[in-house]
Amino acid sequence: MARSRPTGTIGLLLLLSRTAGRPCPSDQAIASACSVPIDQVEAFIQGVADRGIIEIEQRGEGERRMRVQSAAWSAWAAGDEREGEDRPAAGDAPQRAS
Repeated sequence: MARSRPTGTIGLLLLLSRTAGRPCPSDQAIASACSVPIDQVEAFIQGVADRGIIEIEQRGEGERRMRVQSAAWSAWAAGDEREGEDRPAAGDAPQRAS
């Protein structure tokens, strides 16, 4: 029997754990990992954040980074930059203000 792949919130948590310190996953990568339609990705990740499972920071037009609650931040990425998920992080991410 074939093993099914994780979807939904678990798929997002696994994706974020694999990309910590690298550019934020693209909407397409999140849609694929979580089995969510591409046009519902933003609402999906906001719902996960609203439950306190992940944190999302946004700045500028379309730039975001995410992390599993209290874990390492992904690097800032905007638009097409998110497609380079296999690239190393571009320096240290800024710390959140307390």
